[in-house]
Amino acid sequence: MSNAINDDKEEEDKKEPLNSEPGEVSKQKILMYYGLTVGGVILIVIIVLIIAIKLGGTPSNEDNSKTFKLKYISEENTKIKLFNSELKDSISSMKIDDKSEKIVEEFTFTSKGEHSVEITLKKDLTTMEKLFKGCTNLTEIDLSKIDSQSVTNMAEMFYDCENLISVDLSVLNTSKVVNMGNLFNGCVDLQFVNLSNLDTSNLEDMNNMFFSCPNLKSIDFSKFKTSKVLSMSYLFYSCISLENLDLSSFDTSNVETMENMFSNCESITSLDLSNFVTDKVENMKETFNMCSKLKYLDIRKFNTKNLKEKDDIFKEVAEKGTIYYNSQLFKEDLFNDTNIENWEKNNIDSLLRFD
Repeated sequence: MSNAINDDKEEEDKKEPLNSEPGEVSKQKILMYYGLTVGGVILIVIIVLIIAIKLGGTPSNEDNSKTFKLKYISEENTKIKLFNSELKDSISSMKIDDKSEKIVEEFTFTSKGEHSVEITLKKDLTTMEKLFKGCTNLTEIDLSKIDSQSVTNMAEMFYDCENLISVDLSVLNTSKVVNMGNLFNGCVDLQFVNLSNLDTSNLEDMNNMFFSCPNLKSIDFSKFKTSKVLSMSYLFYSCISLENLDLSSFDTSNVETMENMFSNCESITSLDLSNFVTDKVENMKETFNMCSKLKYLDIRKFNTKNLKEKDDIFKEVAEKGTIYYNSQLFKEDLFNDTNIENWEKNNIDSLLRFD
């Protein structure tokens, strides 16, 4: 009997104490459960972060606002140039055909065809000079994710990108850009360039900007500001497919050189440059040289008073045509020994006095 009493006592001892609040043990169990759950979640996050870092960075935290998206063509097992060394120090990561790769200026593609490249920057650019110069396999470039508000120089950016077909520059902030010289020099396959809404209010150099772009048929300069531009030499040199040019937005009041500006633009038939003020121009050598189809030319505000280089300004223009000029500003002897001698000449000064 005593044994049975002792057993009952032990069972009572195992029960929760009489002084415990109702449900206290249940609360403790709930707290313990949530504590384990939260701890588990934190542990999982830590593990994911460790794995992500080992694979090359924190998960999906890349700054997509600083990414060049490009396309290149290559032959089988061919090493091609992707960008110039000027860009390398600004790159944080790059992908080639959607696969992360080491940051390299040149890459060997094992297969023939078109390949995609994404270049993500770790800092904003202050210059775009020569970034893709000599990248002859570059065919397309998307600049819409690039912050260019601090860029001052775009000279030679696409120099000799001979397979580049089209470029949209309208997505860039070019308000601080001073130099666009040789920007598309040698882009022999270039057919379209978007310059709309481009802020060129601080631009000074347009030297050789479209030099030898033989497949470019038109350019929209309607929003282009050139009031600070000093050089327009060789601007459209050998743009043999250019048929029409509306340059009514151009302010040439500070331009000093126009050497070979339209030279070898053999498809252009007319040029209305009635808004061109050339008081500061010192060099007009071969400005219209070999514009063999040019039959209409309005240069009524051209002033040659400071001209030093004036050889062959009108060499090999069309045999017959019409020209407007002002003899009070433009020296008529510059027409001598050129086809302009056979053109219909309209002296604005005489017309004004006659009126």
